[in-house]
Amino acid sequence: MPVLALLTHSFMADGPEDLQRHQRWGIPSNSFVPAYTSSASDHFGYVTGAAGLPRELAETGGGMRNLFNRIRHPRDNIDTSGKLFLSKINEANIAQGYEAGAAARQQPSAYSDYGYPASARNTAKGIGEGGGVLSFLPSLTGVNPDEPAPPAWPPQTAAPVRHLSSYIVRP
Repeated sequence: MPVLALLTHSFMADGPEDLQRHQRWGIPSNSFVPAYTSSASDHFGYVTGAAGLPRELAETGGGMRNLFNRIRHPRDNIDTSGKLFLSKINEANIAQGYEAGAAARQQPSAYSDYGYPASARNTAKGIGEGGGVLSFLPSLTGVNPDEPAPPAWPPQTAAPVRHLSSYIVRP
């Protein structure tokens, strides 16, 4: 399967999609960025889902790589306590990325939530009734509706309008 071979090559250590090691992402040579672990797991899940491959493939591949790294670097304290030797955080990030990647494969539609749970839709309320919109009714306390409106702005004056100007005097 050519897609699987490309995916394997791309996400191997220092492969072009390795967010934690590859220079393509601005990582210095022979460096590792542990802060990108969650992003890398999400990205791996996303690409697997977008490619139409099963999520278990990403979990197994990620877990085997995690176990290999734990054996190879015992002092790094790599968490393999989750499913298939993944950490629980890696497992959740792969699942989240996979769902987004699988949703991205769907045809666009104005009526689709693309596999995500539909958001709650509240009943429309009148202006000033609150419900997500700041209510302005309390600010009207003490306002007399029979009070005449203020004069139009800017106020009208009988004095002429003066303009400042400059001119150049040449000798």
